[in-house]
Amino acid sequence: MAQVAAGPQQAMGGCAIDTQISPVLLSSMALIPRWRYMTDEAKTLSKRVAVSAVVVLGALVLLRALLPWVILAVVLWWIWTGIARR
Repeated sequence: MAQVAAGPQQAMGGCAIDTQISPVLLSSMALIPRWRYMTDEAKTLSKRVAVSAVVVLGALVLLRALLPWVILAVVLWWIWTGIARR
C-alpha cells in the first residue's frame, strides 16, 4: 500500500482525498486578458469603448426616466398648435 503524505488526508481518517486544485481554478481570469501586452493604441481604444458604453447606458437610464415627460410635452404641443390654428 502506498504511503499517504501527512496533511489533510490524515485528518480525514487516512482516506485519500484529492486536495489538488486545478491550476485553471486558481488563476483568476482577467477582464482584459492581455492588457499588459497590448499596444498603447489598443489600450486607448479599449478605454474609449468602455467610456462610450458607460455614457450610452447613462443616457438610456436618463431617457427612460424622462421619456414619459417628453411624450407628454410633445402631445401638449400638438394640442396647443392645433388650437392655435383655429
